[in-house]
Amino acid sequence: MSVSIKDNKETSIINIVIEKKDYENKVSSILNDYRKRANIPGFRKGFVPMGMIKKQYEIPVKVDEINKVVQKNYQNSLMKTRFLYWVLQSLLKMKK
Repeated sequence: MSVSIKDNKETSIINIVIEKKDYENKVSSILNDYRKRANIPGFRKGFVPMGMIKKQYEIPVKVDEINKVVQKNYQNSLMKTRFLYWVLQSLLKMKK
């Protein structure tokens, strides 16, 4: 994962690039947990095929985990830019 910040006088652009390895382990652990708890007619509890679980839940779980990763990195980047802005403003005030 990489985060880049482009700062202008009026705006800041934060680019967050997420790779599959950033969320893949968490998604598979959540799907395994769903598999253990799934109560689908025709299968015993905990013995539902992983293909069926992936078919029903993989996309929503992926989206949720990607959103979590983006929010976490966005907040960290935002805190960094605000901190830098605060430091620069305080330095400018000290020079005056």
